[in-house]
Formats: sequence, structure tokens, C-alpha cells
Amino acid sequence: MRKTILTLIIISLAAFAMCKTLSIESSLVAQTVIIDGIDQEWEGNRVYDDKDDVVFGIQHDEENLYVLFISRDTDLERQMLMNGFTLWLDNKGKTKKKYGLNIPGIERNRRQNRGEVEGQGRENNFGEVMMEKIKIKPEFLYLTDEETDNMAYSNDELTGFEYARAQGDRGIVYEFMIPLHKDAEQLFGYEKDDQKKIALGLECKAPERDKGGRGSGEVHDGEMREGGGRPGGEMRRSGMSSQKDYNLWVKIEFKE
Repeated sequence: MRKTILTLIIISLAAFAMCKTLSIESSLVAQTVIIDGIDQEWEGNRVYDDKDDVVFGIQHDEENLYVLFISRDTDLERQMLMNGFTLWLDNKGKTKKKYGLNIPGIERNRRQNRGEVEGQGRENNFGEVMMEKIKIKPEFLYLTDEETDNMAYSNDELTGFEYARAQGDRGIVYEFMIPLHKDAEQLFGYEKDDQKKIALGLECKAPERDKGGRGSGEVHDGEMREGGGRPGGEMRRSGMSSQKDYNLWVKIEFKE
């Protein structure tokens, strides 16, 4: 009996550790943060989360929150680049997905900008796409407990919000500037008043075909799929890791 209780305690502690949300204390910007996908101005403001193998950087001024994100998990890095991801904001420092902004991945952007890409007279491979500046067409998502409404907006309509992605020495660098005090005309940002803590979520979902099952992209031992199953018609070998859902949250505390 005592051994069983001890085992349950250990399991509970392990589960708690796995679910624990990363907390970062945001400092006032020491120099101007340029949203360009270059992380030189983030020296001394990076926090490595070994649980998810990612790097966050958080800074702020009176008007905006500045966020740096780099994944050292190559599966997550590629999945974010190809499939896109959603930024979630919580004004109270919780982890509730009330409203967020979906940043589309290369695959959707490439389809949307097919004419522009074809006009360049070449086909993009993965390495070239990573370095190429493709026009960003984010989609603002507002979620409530009752329903989800997907509303598409252009970059020009997302006033106050800035986003950049670029290839860096440590991987693909993502930078964001998010309003801390969203006004009535701004679609995306925090509604921060005097609270000392807010939260930021990053969700990257796997395509349905990669979540398991023979019809959804799973390859069984001894099998090899050819042709249209993966971007570019490449063959997928047995044993390669399939994509999965990622949900990363960071609670942000403000220094006095």
C-alpha cells in the first residue's frame, strides 16, 4: 500500500513538472528592437526551455511587447515553417485560448502566391523557400466558449502588430511586436491595464493526415510511400517521426 502511494506521488509530481508553464520576467528594452528576424539585439535576454527545446526572448516598453522565438527542435521548426502556427494572448496570465492570430506556413503562402513564384521562372526547394521572403497573409482568429469565428485580414489592417521570420545561425528566428494596450481600432494585442502578468501561447498543429492511421499519413514498417503524400513528391521512409500538435505557453511578468 505504501509503495502504491509513493508511486502515485511520483507520477503526480512528474505530470506536474511536464505541465508547468515557463515563466519569464520581461525587462524594459535597453535598445531599439527592430522586427527583422535578426536576433543580435537579444543578447542577455534569451531564455532556454529545455522541456520543449526552444528559446524565448521577452522585452517591453510602454507600448509594446517584443518576443523572440527560436526552436532547436528541428521537427517543430520545420512544422512551423511549412504548416504555420497560432499566437494566443491571455490578458490575465492564464493559458486560455480566447483569441489568437494564425500565421500561415510556406505551403499555404506558396499556393496563394503561385503566380508570383511562377513569375520568377524557377521552382522552390525547401532550402530556397526558407531563405525567401514570401508575402505574409495572417488570419485573425477570435474564439469564444460558444463558437469560433475565422476572419481574414491583411497585414495593413493589423495595425500595431509586426512579425518577421528569417534564417539565423541558431535556426529560424521569429520576432513579434505586439501592442500591450490595444485600442478600439487595433485587431490584435493585449488589453493590459495594471496587471503584472500576461501570457503568450504558441500552437502548431499537425495536418490531419499526419496524426496517425493508415489513411492520415502513417507509414508502417516495410512500407514506403511515393508521390503526392508529402510536399514536393518526396518519398517518406519508415521510421521518420510524424508531425504532432505543439502547445507552448509562457507566462510573462513585468519588472517594476
